Amino acid sequence: MSVPSEFTTTLRILLAPSKTSNKSSDLISARIYVTVPSKAELRTLQELVKEKSLSELSEDIGYSLSYTSEVVVELEEKGLVDTRKEGRRRLVSPSESKAT
Repeated sequence: MSVPSEFTTTLRILLAPSKTSNKSSDLISARIYVTVPSKAELRTLQELVKEKSLSELSEDIGYSLSYTSEVVVELEEKGLVDTRKEGRRRLVSPSESKAT
């Protein structure tokens, strides 16, 4: 898995020194991957307080309908929004499971 360096950080843990050694080899490094939401995802989540149609959401956040649709798909995959179809309209709402 390749993750850009700006989205990763290294965690260093110092173990209790052993009775036989107090070397730097007692230091363990672990790579932590952090998912940073995009500006568009944050803006979408801030605007989405109640259920809206995709076109209403697009107008409210000022992005094109196609870009808003892409952002909503990403948020849905992360479990942050739910979508449903009502006729030809696609409705988007905050997810009950992860919305706080």
